[in-house]
Parts: sequence; structure tokens; C-alpha cells
Amino acid sequence: MSDFFANSKAGFAVDILEVSSEHICDIITENYAAKIPFYIRKLSLDDYFSEKITGAFVIKTIQNA
Repeated sequence: MSDFFANSKAGFAVDILEVSSEHICDIITENYAAKIPFYIRKLSLDDYFSEKITGAFVIKTIQNA
């Protein structure tokens, strides 16, 4: 996988959080017999840095101030 990132000519940065999250979810799904808990899900950088997330943080900071 590191070769893919090193040799990528796609012109954009690969979301490694999304790629790794997808692999982890696949492993858990294949090896867990019960229903997968809601908090085990695929994530991406947007889950941490999207406008919705950063906006919610700003609103909370203003409310606390």
C-alpha cells in the first residue's frame, strides 16, 4: 500500500484514514458474528475536518465564552 501512495500520480491526496478505516471495518465484519455496533463505521477526514464539524466546534466555543 505504501508503494501505491508513493507512486500515486492521481493529483490528489489519498485519505489514508478512509482507506484504513475501510480495511478495519472489513476485518471486523468478516470476523464478528454478532451485529456490528453503530460506532464501528468507516470514517474519513471529512468526519473530523468538514465544515459541519468545525462549525459545531466554533459554535460550542462561542457558547462557552
